[in-house]
Amino acid sequence: MTVGLTSAPRLRAAGAADPPPPAATSREIKTFPRVLGQTYLVLAVLIGFGVMPIRPRYHYLVVLLGLGTVMIVGKRALMRARFVIPMTLYIILAIASMAWSVQPHWTFYDLRFTEALIAVTMLVASVLPLDAVLRAEVRAIEAACLVTAYYLAAHPETRLLNQLDPSLGNAWRGGFDHKNELAIFAAFCIPWILAFGPTRRRRQIAVVALIVLVLGSRSATGLIGLTVALFTWCWVGLMQHRAARRRAMMVGFTVPLITVALFGVWASLTSIADSLGKDPTLSGRTKIWHALWPKIFERPWLGYGPSGLYGGYVNQWNVDVIREVGFFHTHTHNGFLEVQVALGVVGLALAMALVASTIIGAIRLFDEAPNIARWALACIMPLLVMSVSERTFTNAGWFSAVVIIRIVELTVLPSSNRKRRFGTVARRWTHGDTATRQRSRSSRPLATGAPLLRLAAR
Repeated sequence: MTVGLTSAPRLRAAGAADPPPPAATSREIKTFPRVLGQTYLVLAVLIGFGVMPIRPRYHYLVVLLGLGTVMIVGKRALMRARFVIPMTLYIILAIASMAWSVQPHWTFYDLRFTEALIAVTMLVASVLPLDAVLRAEVRAIEAACLVTAYYLAAHPETRLLNQLDPSLGNAWRGGFDHKNELAIFAAFCIPWILAFGPTRRRRQIAVVALIVLVLGSRSATGLIGLTVALFTWCWVGLMQHRAARRRAMMVGFTVPLITVALFGVWASLTSIADSLGKDPTLSGRTKIWHALWPKIFERPWLGYGPSGLYGGYVNQWNVDVIREVGFFHTHTHNGFLEVQVALGVVGLALAMALVASTIIGAIRLFDEAPNIARWALACIMPLLVMSVSERTFTNAGWFSAVVIIRIVELTVLPSSNRKRRFGTVARRWTHGDTATRQRSRSSRPLATGAPLLRLAAR
């Protein structure tokens, strides 16, 4: 039986546990709330990732639009709302940080937009049908490509590396604040298009457009993220078509190879940086990281609050860091350090718990929903790599995207697999019986009542 865009009937096995409450279906949610929710998700991507400059008051209107969707979606669908526990605790911690933030007014400003957008996105994505959420995300990516193309064509200054010195050459940024933000966004979006693009032609056009944007930005971080995304997508695809012993052999061969490659990159960092037109300090990033450590040890557990250290750009808390680095900067240029500075070890642990649960969920779905697992891993791996040199996690768009990935996993994950220990799943993944994988590759329905895209069962 093929999993399509409508719920598939299922037979309950003798002695099986009661199935979890199914997710909302298109029949339960009327057209107007569904369209309203999809509109919110599209706008949340455009605003959360900073695809185009927009006035702050419109941020709040988008949040209100999402809240309105949740209020009119219906009680039955609202009762099925899923709360991703690590992200929920992270938001609660961010709200509580008003009590210890060094700059409460800047923290409050951050909460009104960033954490509010993440929380509302989590609610909207969990009450809408799964196919509606994924379609909205794909449309948002396509809209982002069109908006970026408009800015590049209509505003020549968005194609320059430095507006004050055009002789430095071109480096596209479009409506983004910086070329690196465009590059890492484009690299992150490619697995979404590969997994859920509605037609082959649209997938090809969107993927080519995203690759061109990464190359046009001249961002080393974006190029590395693009490489990791495509490598993960291809590698996981190969793994899913291999028998258990070959899977174990591929893992045993790939992990040492990647380890050796990383040591080689580290040993040749200077020559690699020269070939990319960078200095060994990664354009001053290592200076920033070195200067931040004393600040981190001053408030290690709960941090300075969101936007506490760099709120207002230059303040009494970061002036000594800027003086030591020798140039002005507005953030840490590292996603992990950004969370550490904002919410300390506790916030960083919650953020990493969200990422770890998403990776584990993808591994559990490796056989039941191979395309979902492939997509999730191909999104998370480049995100982790790009977070080394760019601020990601404290951006509303990145956290919202990871939350959506996790909600999709929780909706698709069968109840029997959800309760199974991760060690058991990992052993079956590398040493499981072939019959189980053959059944999962067939067109059997997934153990969920949510309407799914047909690609989820490939």
